[in-house]
Amino acid sequence: MPQIFVDGDDLLYIRNDDQIPQHPYWKVIMGLAVCVESILHPEPADDGLTDPRFFALLGHWDPDTPGEEEDLLALQMPNPLGSDGAVVEEVVQHLRNFLGEEEITDLIDHIMETNEKIDELEPGEEYTPFSEVTPEDIIGGKK
Repeated sequence: MPQIFVDGDDLLYIRNDDQIPQHPYWKVIMGLAVCVESILHPEPADDGLTDPRFFALLGHWDPDTPGEEEDLLALQMPNPLGSDGAVVEEVVQHLRNFLGEEEITDLIDHIMETNEKIDELEPGEEYTPFSEVTPEDIIGGKK
């Protein structure tokens, strides 16, 4: 299951093939760090611009497959949605160097859905995709 991590205006899209445990979330990031064999910057977009924040991480999730063609493990990129919610075409142009249209659409749809959830929050409330577990949840409220 792919995972998306956002830090400011940057986004890390990890195409995990489920060989690395999903929880806790940092296992995916640590697994990615171990499996990356090369980093690739895309060709300039049609307008000649290349954002230095956009790069592909290539390698193998399975360490027993060295020598085979490297797989696309992850992409770091600027957020493909602008602050106004519109798709940033320059980012999509770079995505087309690595992903098919269906995967790009799924990625952008997921980001839009997440942004909508964030927009629905009350002032001061923070969005977290994780459910919070209290000690009462674990022990059933008994001491």
